[in-house]
Amino acid sequence: MTKPGILIIVTNSQNAVLPSSTATRSAHKTREKAVASKPEKLQKQVEQALQNLAATRGMSICVFDLDGTITPSNTITLLVEKALSQHPLRLLLYRVILKKILYIAHQIQKKLKTKTDVQKHVLALALKGLTKEEVDRAAKAAALQAIKETKQTDAKHILALMKTLQAQHNVLILSKTLDPLAPHIRSLFNAPTITSKLKYRGEKIAGLKRELDKARYIQALTRLGYKPLITATDTPQELYPQFPVKIYIVAEEKRQKTSRQTLST
Repeated sequence: MTKPGILIIVTNSQNAVLPSSTATRSAHKTREKAVASKPEKLQKQVEQALQNLAATRGMSICVFDLDGTITPSNTITLLVEKALSQHPLRLLLYRVILKKILYIAHQIQKKLKTKTDVQKHVLALALKGLTKEEVDRAAKAAALQAIKETKQTDAKHILALMKTLQAQHNVLILSKTLDPLAPHIRSLFNAPTITSKLKYRGEKIAGLKRELDKARYIQALTRLGYKPLITATDTPQELYPQFPVKIYIVAEEKRQKTSRQTLST
């Protein structure tokens, strides 16, 4: 019989919280143990979980989200700000008008509970007409800022865990950020990085081509023989049930909005 997995809630809060999601409810049905862990204790917690599961090496995969997980940044907004810095009028319009549209889009998305990330489409449009070359320069600067912020925050513990796992397992970054960032994230974080893709007309950005479907990508990997082992994310809907070890990162602002529930350790 397969041993039940573990859901690790990474939080600095004294009262640990459970994400409200279908994934978490599914975890409880499978007797999945839920524990709280401070960021600096995470690596030890994961090591214990893997020992209990007798995890195999080789074809096992560990999937890490990017924004809000191994970096506290929203890398798309970093990219947009840096790309538009050479276009003062467009940057002003972005800050004064587009940011308000982004907020409205986010509220509509929450209310309708749609899977399509409307904000990402708006942010991609903010880059429309810019050349590949200037967006690539901006992406490199955005990635450098992202890893700098990682090293200055609790996200550094998530990054340390990811690097430790790379010695024994296949580690991927699956992120809905945009593809100009992918090679720079891959280089700086030393992990294969799969992202959403922009649409191009010639050498210029034309909008969003395709948003990454993480669940479908993971299903494709399992069909190739890879065995899901660990997933780490700040999004409850991405605590996919096929991963025996789930790591949920609770950001400070989320702690205030998530319904609180004491965890057994």
